[in-house]
Amino acid sequence: AAISKRIGLPYSTTLYWIRKLGKKYGIRYTIEPLFLNRFGLFRFVAIAKFKNKRPKVETLRKLLESKPQIQAAFMAKGAYDFFMFFLAPDPAIAEDLVYEIRSDKALASYPSHWYSSYYTQGLGYIPLRDELFTLLKGRVWARTKETPHKHSNQLFLREYAT
Repeated sequence: AAISKRIGLPYSTTLYWIRKLGKKYGIRYTIEPLFLNRFGLFRFVAIAKFKNKRPKVETLRKLLESKPQIQAAFMAKGAYDFFMFFLAPDPAIAEDLVYEIRSDKALASYPSHWYSSYYTQGLGYIPLRDELFTLLKGRVWARTKETPHKHSNQLFLREYAT
């Protein structure tokens, strides 16, 4: 509705063109990263500088694809060789994830320096992987005798479905 008001076209026409462009260019919609802290997830980045040689992209890809917390990873040239954007519920779990990755046997033969930090969003956004929803699925609340009320870090089924 906001887009149709902004461009001055009826809602039905705007929706038709959005769907048509989405189909044509393979655009998929996901939640905005701005709202991740409502789900108890926060943004973090990790950067690494490898001392002697860099690991192959395929080696990193195999390692990182199995981790649903990781949303984007890039090899680079310059001050750092590797950049990773990921989600975690708190800094301790974020540090554990980075430690788990850097101490994996696939990266054991690549000495490196790693740095990680909380990331506040500036301009733009980072797209989220579909695997994020497997993380959120575990937070869906169902009323039981043990949990008659939803905790603050849990989601209603309708929130997860949306």
